[in-house]
Amino acid sequence: MPVPLEPLAQDIERALGRPTDETGRQKLAAQLIHLLVESKAHAQRRQAELQEFLKATVGRLVQLETALNEANSLNRQAGAQAQQTRQITDAQFLQLRAVSSETDDLDQLKSFIRERLDHLQDHLRQQDQAGDSHQRRLEDHLGQLSQQVAQLSAETITLRSRLDVTTEEALRDPLTGAYNRLAYDRRAALEVARWRSDGGNLSMIVCDIDHFKRINDTFGHTAGDKVLKEVVRLLQEQLRSSDFVARYGGEEFVVILNGAAEDAAMKIAEKLRRTIKSAPFRSRGERVPVTISCGVATFNSDDTLETVFERTDAALYDAKAQGRDRCVHASKKAA
Repeated sequence: MPVPLEPLAQDIERALGRPTDETGRQKLAAQLIHLLVESKAHAQRRQAELQEFLKATVGRLVQLETALNEANSLNRQAGAQAQQTRQITDAQFLQLRAVSSETDDLDQLKSFIRERLDHLQDHLRQQDQAGDSHQRRLEDHLGQLSQQVAQLSAETITLRSRLDVTTEEALRDPLTGAYNRLAYDRRAALEVARWRSDGGNLSMIVCDIDHFKRINDTFGHTAGDKVLKEVVRLLQEQLRSSDFVARYGGEEFVVILNGAAEDAAMKIAEKLRRTIKSAPFRSRGERVPVTISCGVATFNSDDTLETVFERTDAALYDAKAQGRDRCVHASKKAA
């Protein structure tokens, strides 16, 4: 679900759980259609962006391949010319040896040697000029290669940063900044896999803001949004760096406690509850009473993530049934 559409999806999810008349159902159907259309458009835009980047990347790689082929061709030409120079030089020296051994005329020998030396000098000068030209062209190609590699590297880094930002945004609740349901699904699965592999303890807290609808109705939705943001801030402030908290939906939050056994998990849940209750929530100068109820469960050897969440959620409902503003561990939940 694209991050900008998450609030609409949550509104639809809540509306599906409430009875409604024909007008309400038509409105809900229109919202669903809008959600589907916008989700599809978002996916198409993302796909188009990725295709454009891949197309540009392929173009860069083709340019690199062409430049490399040209550089290799220049190297081969330079090698061929050097070999030709060696062959000509060897032939000249063979002629010099032959003439020097066969003639007794000193003037003729001097003239022949002078001609051969002049010919060799001209050929070497031409070879030097050709070599300089090849060298300049090769340096130009290598410079172009370096620029293209640097540009491709910069574009790759930019894309990676964009993907990192996009991924992080997709895992965050846009209102509170807390991790969202998707992030919870990923992190919880990792924590359960680690717990099964390494052993130790793992616990979960599901907490819910008591009478949140009453807060919205009494103080307004703006106040309700402020309460959600402040609750997230306080939860994150009280938890350890190894813990994980996510907004599961609406006014419900899930906490994963790495290394916490039953007693430790209950102490942490109580600390969270007391912190929220004592915090000075205010709206337009008026105090807003805010409390939370918590369900707590600890993983056992035969547990799955789903079974623990069900037990935790049931403990949360038990806490609410007992009067709210309290924490209940699943192992001590009333029958």
